[in-house]
Amino acid sequence: MPFVKKRRGASEWSSIYMLVVVVIAAILLFTLIKPTLKAAGQAATANTQEARSIAAIGSYFLMRRKI
Repeated sequence: MPFVKKRRGASEWSSIYMLVVVVIAAILLFTLIKPTLKAAGQAATANTQEARSIAAIGSYFLMRRKI
């Protein structure tokens, strides 16, 4: 059929386009998720220090109660 032409270059370019899309998505995810994870890490560190101080107070009262 001469009316229907096959596009030969389409299959070669589709993998390149997919690679470009994946790279752009990875860059966007990295730039959006990195600050979020950094803030979560800082919050966890602050909560750990607060938890240690509360645990120290709790252990003080626990030891005092046993005596």
